[in-house]
Amino acid sequence: MSSPAPTSVSRAPGAVHIRGYRLERVVGSGGMGQVYRAEQASLNRPVAVKVLSAELAKDQAFVSRFEKEAAALATLQHPHIVTIVDRGDTDGGVPYLVMEFIEGPSLREVMRSPLFDARAAL
Repeated sequence: MSSPAPTSVSRAPGAVHIRGYRLERVVGSGGMGQVYRAEQASLNRPVAVKVLSAELAKDQAFVSRFEKEAAALATLQHPHIVTIVDRGDTDGGVPYLVMEFIEGPSLREVMRSPLFDARAAL
């Protein structure tokens, strides 16, 4: 079975190409890169794809940190922690992680809401 053609999503400074995933939209970004909502073509299911920034991918220290994150996530199993399902490098050589996609606000967004009650959450 051949892999589907890569799909690109606009992103500075170029496009992201990851074989087997259709990247749909950016759902978050941070100091290390961006997270995309994507479709895993082989299983027709939504996933989250975290891509290290192209600039940081040039620094082996950041690549190692990203790989350690993947290894740590792979050892965790808990209903409140997303599961990692794949990892690799984009067609441009930038590392990425694929995780289950959870619809809804991030923990940071929930905690910043004026309706958030820390005592009730605990």
